[in-house]
Amino acid sequence: MPLSGPSPYEILGIDSSAGSAELKAAQARAIRARKHRPNEVAQAAAALRNPEKRLEWDLLEHLPAQTSAGLDEAFAPVDAEPPLPDPAAFTMPPAADLLVLRESELTADWADPPPEAGVEALRVPAAYQAGTAVLPPVEIPE
Repeated sequence: MPLSGPSPYEILGIDSSAGSAELKAAQARAIRARKHRPNEVAQAAAALRNPEKRLEWDLLEHLPAQTSAGLDEAFAPVDAEPPLPDPAAFTMPPAADLLVLRESELTADWADPPPEAGVEALRVPAAYQAGTAVLPPVEIPE
């Protein structure tokens, strides 16, 4: 159900208390008046003939207009915060700390082993083997 544009009541020029006879007469008047396209008039009449859709339109007609005052209050804490951190606080790490991946090294490390290489070729490359350097420091009790 679109909320933009005129409601079926506005298209047909009737109020929400109109009965089926008034609805039929209003549809004929609206088609003769040519303020709206005939298919819009037919859709508006069909929507008001369907009890569920008519109830939806009745509820929408009597809803108060929405204002942005409540939204301003709701978003006030968010508005007070800066949207992004201060760029001066960000510093680049030293180049030595950055991981460098070279395509040639990766391709060589993970290439299929030659058939004659045997078990040695199936080992994990040294660069990717786990060692004690990856473990957290542990204090051994005395």
